[in-house]
Amino acid sequence: MLREALKKSYQAEKEKLKKMNRSEKVSYIWMYYKVPIFVILIVIAGTTGILWNILHNQETVYSLAIVNETMNMERDTELSEQLEQYFGLDQKKEKIVVDSNYNISYQFDDTTNQAVRLDGKQSSDYSTYEKFFLNLAYDEIDATVMPEGFLQYCNELEICFEDLRNTLSEETLQRYQERFCYQTNENGERYPCGIYMDGTVFDAAWFAKDQSKEVIESYGKQVLVFTENMDTSQKNELLVQYVLEALMAA
Repeated sequence: MLREALKKSYQAEKEKLKKMNRSEKVSYIWMYYKVPIFVILIVIAGTTGILWNILHNQETVYSLAIVNETMNMERDTELSEQLEQYFGLDQKKEKIVVDSNYNISYQFDDTTNQAVRLDGKQSSDYSTYEKFFLNLAYDEIDATVMPEGFLQYCNELEICFEDLRNTLSEETLQRYQERFCYQTNENGERYPCGIYMDGTVFDAAWFAKDQSKEVIESYGKQVLVFTENMDTSQKNELLVQYVLEALMAA
């Protein structure tokens, strides 16, 4: 019965369409079938999205945050791709995330008791502050380039970064020990926690190269630090080699 009813309905629709010109057919189909058409399009879009994610889903294997520097998504993407190639990743399956969207207010204007940015302007945006420390807490950040002043601020909050002696090779430690900066851990011990980025692409003079000398000086010295994650030791070593050897030799 249902089969016959569907057959008759189909034949009736076919006869109607036969008598119409092209414009009338389009108007008729749109008037009576736009809802099913929308449903079909949504299903196709959803299926396409699922297939795209399956075929192109990339695992983030390393994440580099850049704090309180000029935000530049184009530069971040370019640096991500360069690092992926240097690390020897399969770029169809793996990716490195470089994110400079961390404009964090951690200094205070004593006269107004307001948080201010490095340029001295007031800021009420705490979203990137929360973003950074939440990502840090959930191990979503592997390495960070930050001003030395922000590193001191983290130290005051008792946030300790990885001891370089635990993540870099002895050869690298010996070669770059003059670049090390130090932090105090919960036991009161000073240890090498970061590498000064003077003269590299992470130097303030590079980040703010289009700015005035005063603005560049306000950025202060930049430091590369690592989070406490032994699984990324090899990649930490590669990042140091890339920044201090490959790029500076280029």
